[in-house]
Order: sequence, then structure tokens, then C-alpha cells
Amino acid sequence: MEEGLSNNVRTPGRRLSESTRVSVTFPAEHYRRMNEMAEREDLSTACVVRRAVKEYLARESPSLKQRKER
Repeated sequence: MEEGLSNNVRTPGRRLSESTRVSVTFPAEHYRRMNEMAEREDLSTACVVRRAVKEYLARESPSLKQRKER
């Protein structure tokens, strides 16, 4: 599992991390592409979604912070 992404799994040397389960509906084409990406990278589809959200939040966090400061 990728660093910083957990699913309540204890790994030697790492603390138990808290996760929240969500249900999301995707357009069929997005889901198909996510599955293809997951297979290509030998990952679960859930891992692909977690990566995408992590990258999106990292990109958007500075702009969200600036909006709150205004």
C-alpha cells in the first residue's frame, strides 16, 4: 500500500491509521479507465481512487487555504 494511504492495516513500524469508508458513483467510462489503470499498475481500484484524491487535495489545498484567508 502506498505511503500515507491506509485501510486500518497495521504494518510493522507504522501506527494503526484511521480511515473512513465512502460510496462513490462514477460514470461507466471513468470506472472502466480506473480499472484499466489499476490492472496496469497491479493495484486495486480503491488504491487508484485514494491516490487520485490524495494528489487532488495536495494540489488544491493551497488554493483552498488562500480562499479562506480572504
